[in-house]
Amino acid sequence: MGRVGRLRALSVAVLLAGVMPGSTACTTGCTADIVYGLQVLVRDQRTGGPVENLSATLTDGDYREVVTPRDAGVPVVVEDSGLPRVSGFTFAQERTGNFTLRLSAPGYQPSGPHYVRVTGDACHPHPVTLVIEMVPR
Repeated sequence: MGRVGRLRALSVAVLLAGVMPGSTACTTGCTADIVYGLQVLVRDQRTGGPVENLSATLTDGDYREVVTPRDAGVPVVVEDSGLPRVSGFTFAQERTGNFTLRLSAPGYQPSGPHYVRVTGDACHPHPVTLVIEMVPR
């Protein structure tokens, strides 16, 4: 089967999944967009600027996401956050839950635990944004 044939077969399967009895697919205007449940904006408490070399751990029961300075492109510096340049992470791709977040960076006191609940609907999580100020040592 060629690429077009596979795409048609996939499209039919997706359409059927949305109308089959017992399906959990959302039929109220869901989108194919990927939504992250949590955005974390981090700034230096004294300067308001970004915090370099951040590490972060997000957990919810057995679920765990870890971001380290070695991760490509993470953390990013967010300029359109409504704050002066801050460091930022996104977590919990298409996930809801009761999360615990911990942050660390060289030259700063550890931050957390921060507790956050992310709710959602049948389609996507409802994004939550946390702004955290890291305290220099």
